[in-house]
Amino acid sequence: MTPTGETRFSVMLLKLLLPIGVLVMLGVAIRLLPTSPEFTPFRQGTCTPGASNFVSSQPPALPGEWQGSKGYFVIPGSVELNYCQPGRLIIEARGDLATNGGAPLLVLRTDAGQREELVDKPQTFELDVGLSGRVILAFPNDETDALYRIVTLERLAVVGRTRCTSALVRDQQRITFQGATTGAVYDLKGQRLEPCEAGDLYLTVSGPAVNGTGPQLLVQQEGAILLNQEIKGRASFRLPLRTASAVQLSVTNFAGRQVKYRNLFIDRVDFTPLTQ
Repeated sequence: MTPTGETRFSVMLLKLLLPIGVLVMLGVAIRLLPTSPEFTPFRQGTCTPGASNFVSSQPPALPGEWQGSKGYFVIPGSVELNYCQPGRLIIEARGDLATNGGAPLLVLRTDAGQREELVDKPQTFELDVGLSGRVILAFPNDETDALYRIVTLERLAVVGRTRCTSALVRDQQRITFQGATTGAVYDLKGQRLEPCEAGDLYLTVSGPAVNGTGPQLLVQQEGAILLNQEIKGRASFRLPLRTASAVQLSVTNFAGRQVKYRNLFIDRVDFTPLTQ
């Protein structure tokens, strides 16, 4: 039986509409996915015993260090500890007090609940770990009385014809990189980028507003201005580098005063699983 012109048209229309329908259904499914999954019970194969993951609210500032069962926080952030089964946790903590802001705050969260402790002296805390075997230690209040305009380099990459080593320099500190690096620009002196070749400079930056004004980021090469822009929130740029000459990054309207810091130290974490 030979299909008619009307039949052929209907088949063609169906072929055109089918991908659109699939995309619509996929979009609806994505919208229904949870954005921040809660604690879930441990399932075999989904947990790595002893694993930890540090998350900072202000990347890429130094997050501190975590080694085995102890570590420290130097910026607002949290570390997730995975034990993969219920049990009891003993934590020894101490902190540096800020004269104008008091003790550091330790937030302890499990799927059984959350508690907050001011660490104003060396202290020991005991904590029941729920079925998920997950514990989150959070440190939200590292600094007080802070006023600053600073540009955070969330991603800085030099892309040319070859993969070579560039450097980011300030004072005596020199950071070399091949792919991308992170850092911070916080005054007129700023940082000097030494690209290994001509190409494109990719920047993803962020900056807070102080008194309603964000940091003014100035990027120059051989006296030419590549970028001069106020940064509020997050922004990405692609800047052409015609030569491998040094590139200067600076903040021209930096504002600051003395900042009082709190540091939070976790000296010991002991986990005892429940007997099976």
